[in-house]
Amino acid sequence: MAEAKKTAAVVKTEMKKTPEAAKENVVEKVAAKVEKKAEKVEHKVEQAAAEVRKTAADIKTAPKKTVEEIKTAEKKPAAKKPSRSAKPTAHKAAATARTAVKKAVTTVKKEAEKAAEAAKEVHAAEAKQTVVLQYLGKEIPYSELVERAADAWKAAGRDEAALKEIKVYVKPEENKAYYVLNDGEEIGSFDI
Repeated sequence: MAEAKKTAAVVKTEMKKTPEAAKENVVEKVAAKVEKKAEKVEHKVEQAAAEVRKTAADIKTAPKKTVEEIKTAEKKPAAKKPSRSAKPTAHKAAATARTAVKKAVTTVKKEAEKAAEAAKEVHAAEAKQTVVLQYLGKEIPYSELVERAADAWKAAGRDEAALKEIKVYVKPEENKAYYVLNDGEEIGSFDI
């Protein structure tokens, strides 16, 4: 809940910037949080897997120790009978492995739920952002202006994936929108 409040505060402060930049910034921040949580989960899973491997190795070597003890006992008739502690040790190791796996699964589920909640918050922040320019009886969504600027990039024969930054300046008094793409690689205007 505290993360949701923090995210909401970030969204409000970021909304003072251009809406598209605010949206990208919020998405990047939430994505970074999700990545950090995923790294923590991955680390915990790796630890649990290491414990499981160790326990599995203990299980494999436990019966061998018992066989070796039996062979040694047969060679020495006066020696004590081999202990039956190998079976309980194997059971304990298996139980430890099951417990470690259960803990890892529980942790992964919790972290996945947190990541899903963070993704929902990002989606909610995206859904609430709408900017519409109203001027002289016209109504033009901000997203349409950005889309038209991106179309100019494509019309220039450039790769869509290479477009990293779009700036749109709207001058209603001139009935024009000016765009600057990728910090000046493409500059132009269109009628609104």
